[in-house]
Amino acid sequence: MVVAAHPLAALAGTEMLLRGGNAVDAAVATAFALNVVEPMMSCVGGGGFMVIYNAKSGEVTALDYRETIPALARPGMYEVVEGQKSSEGWTLVKNDAHMVGHLAVATPGSVAGLMHALQHYGTMRRETVLGPAIRYAEEGFPMYAHLAQGIQNNMHKVGRFPGTKAVYMKGDRHYEVGETLYQRDLGKTLRAVAEHGTKGFYGGWVAEAIVREMEQNGGLLSLEDLRDLPSRRPRVMRPAEGTYRGYKVISMPPPSSGGTHLVQMLNILEHFDMPGFGHNSPQSIHLLSEVMKRAFADREKYMGDPDFAKVPVRGLTSKQYADELAALVSLDRVTNAPRAGDPTKYDMEKPSWPDVDDNGKRRKQGAMSPGCTTHFSVVDEFGNMVASTQTVNDGFGCGVVVPGTGIKLNDQMENTEPTPGRANSIEPGKSPLSSMSPTLVIAPDGQPLLTVGSPGSARIFSTVLQIVANVIDYGMNVQQAIEAPRIYAPVDEIAMEARIDPATRKALEDMGHHLDVKGEWDTFFGGAHGIQRDNKTGYLIGGADPRRSGRAIGY
Repeated sequence: MVVAAHPLAALAGTEMLLRGGNAVDAAVATAFALNVVEPMMSCVGGGGFMVIYNAKSGEVTALDYRETIPALARPGMYEVVEGQKSSEGWTLVKNDAHMVGHLAVATPGSVAGLMHALQHYGTMRRETVLGPAIRYAEEGFPMYAHLAQGIQNNMHKVGRFPGTKAVYMKGDRHYEVGETLYQRDLGKTLRAVAEHGTKGFYGGWVAEAIVREMEQNGGLLSLEDLRDLPSRRPRVMRPAEGTYRGYKVISMPPPSSGGTHLVQMLNILEHFDMPGFGHNSPQSIHLLSEVMKRAFADREKYMGDPDFAKVPVRGLTSKQYADELAALVSLDRVTNAPRAGDPTKYDMEKPSWPDVDDNGKRRKQGAMSPGCTTHFSVVDEFGNMVASTQTVNDGFGCGVVVPGTGIKLNDQMENTEPTPGRANSIEPGKSPLSSMSPTLVIAPDGQPLLTVGSPGSARIFSTVLQIVANVIDYGMNVQQAIEAPRIYAPVDEIAMEARIDPATRKALEDMGHHLDVKGEWDTFFGGAHGIQRDNKTGYLIGGADPRRSGRAIGY
């Protein structure tokens, strides 16, 4: 089974399985296909993470192919608006230079990561695995509503850069739903990767075109950045791991904050009778919000790239630290913007950067970004499982499509800290902080139960938290767990979908919570995709998020 945010991408992965490939072959085919059919969410100009479960050995591998900061980047490279913050509390950068245009680009990691996965864990040839993506790019596919809306929502970027407008506009008008979108230049780039692997992207005419675009427009990305990237990415990492009510939870470690804080939040929730409180009851939502706020406080203080920052992962994920935090959670009292705790007493790592808690006035992390990312899940006939999340950060990344290549470039520099001396400050070679949380769950009997993940910016790991709890605490299948209404509470306000019962909302307000009620099926809360294995029957259950254009395909 393959579950992805577009049916053609899920079909690309399924084609590999039908041809005898394994879960990694299918995952790489799905990833490249998503680059084509969901271009506002990911591309070869971005990066991602992948978690792989080997059914034969029981081993789990975490691959980090997050983008890296270019060698010419430096702290203070962005001109900030002094003394002002956005309404969400973000540092304001003049002209949005960290989000739009050539100064927003970090060195792409996707091709290096996907080629490594295929070479070391897959079984099929590059030409075969990239075949569907090349076909979709060169022969086109029908414009669909979600992509059409994404183009219109990002016209400040799509309409600004000629290379981008040439691909995603029909002259001066928008594509109509059903019209065929061709990306033939991207097809040429994908053919170069199919023929030459990483050298087809990080060298040759593709790399030269990217650097020429940078040099002509004041960007920082160089040939040396591209040439050196495959020697540094992907990083093969030890996953972030924990347990929840006897189930083993496995996800991404730093530079993703997602897996660590997912385990941390589950550790705290384990102290409370969530099944007894009932799904999305006032009591359970109150507890979820209290747990999320504490995780976000720790995220801002402690999280960064482990090659540059001492991240106390062992402490953050320890049961003893969760005991300490759970004792601070009241069943009937609201905590506004709690300060970070001290997980270092349970960890050897001692952070060396200053306390950024700012007297409890922390920014609402991820509140502005629409979470333009994508997740897919795969299970093959052998029982191997893959969870993978990839991104270009904001919709259409920085907005730049490199002429002649079809490559959209990311805007990952938005996820760095403009202020020097912080865990996530700008340093050459560092990966910006992420929240992506491709996750596996293993049942108490040792059998794999679930592969799941979601887009959604800083909302990602809170989304995965709720899906995992829905399955374990409330007995939902993965489709039900994904469809259930969600919340998000990083600081002092609970964002929630309007499908949550009005009486529950009233009870929460009476407790002192401030609510931000979104739409009924709001993409603000991500687009999760997962697969659940019924260990009694062996059947697979696919979960595709109706908040996006997802599809589960199995046989």
